Amino acid sequence: ELAASTLEARRMRQLDEAAEVSDWTRCTDTVPYLDPNGRQRRYVPDLLVQFRDGSVVVEEVKPKDRVTHPETVAKAIAAEEYYSSRGISYHIVSDPEIDRRSGDEALFRSLRIDAFRQ
Repeated sequence: ELAASTLEARRMRQLDEAAEVSDWTRCTDTVPYLDPNGRQRRYVPDLLVQFRDGSVVVEEVKPKDRVTHPETVAKAIAAEEYYSSRGISYHIVSDPEIDRRSGDEALFRSLRIDAFRQ
């Protein structure tokens, strides 16, 4: 799979090496959302990750300085709602998580969207 950024490439490599991941691919879902100006938009998250325990997580890979950007937050809130209604988790994964080594228990902890809700 082709990465859209070096950060994304690092995450893909990390997923390839993670024993707890059974498969991953580019996400193809289109999630509708309202941008910060109230306009209807569409968003395609980065990765769909399947774990050996049967859980599925959709990930958005962002540099940590972009995680709280209003556009990122708007997309994340819409994606969280879209995927939770389907029994799938949605996470933003940024530099700190990607910089951890495989096998680190906190490797797949990522930012929960609830932190951005008012």
